[in-house]
Amino acid sequence: MQQFSGKEPWHKVWPLNPSTRVEEIVSGGSPLRAVVAGVGAIGSGKWPLRATNYEQWNARPARHLAQLLGDDVSIAATDVGALAYYSRLPIHDVQGLNHKAIAHLAKPPGLANVWGVEHWEVVLDADVDAIILGYLQYSNIKLTDERIGKLTEEQWGELFTRRLEYPFDRIADKYVCASVPDRDQGRRYLNFMISRKRIDRVWRSQPSAVSIGECF
Repeated sequence: MQQFSGKEPWHKVWPLNPSTRVEEIVSGGSPLRAVVAGVGAIGSGKWPLRATNYEQWNARPARHLAQLLGDDVSIAATDVGALAYYSRLPIHDVQGLNHKAIAHLAKPPGLANVWGVEHWEVVLDADVDAIILGYLQYSNIKLTDERIGKLTEEQWGELFTRRLEYPFDRIADKYVCASVPDRDQGRRYLNFMISRKRIDRVWRSQPSAVSIGECF
């Protein structure tokens, strides 16, 4: 369980306009100040997020994922909006934005608010079929050739956009890693994790080039 602190290098995490001081909008400070900052950004024509980046990051990878996985495959992720919109797959937000059980959990002690708390223990207990760490995006790194514990900060950014503390022991017990080549640029990969129980049953049409293996 963790929460964004508002001190992360947001320009490396979200597709931001350079002038946006996103810490004013998402940190655990005054809600009124956050609203004022957001309205100010909109009024100045400098909306914090560049929509074109979401199209670049999420649209094609999400549509590709939808062509790979069956309609009934459940997925847990941290960036669910564009992923759910473009893929049309059932996506569970580990922060609870579309998950009633998580959304109504009490605020953990010592944290500024409920927003931004990732409850991986809930979705892991639910045995979801697949999980995505960070953003779903194409990467030059093939995850099934790597070991997560040995990734550099640069590799983390390339694979998942951001590095947080995940319950890797539990994830490793229940999931294996999958890497699927980009159909248009074969040297890039779509990386995600699949339940060991459903390796052969999650696919709509299993691609011949998919690589499945341990990455922990």
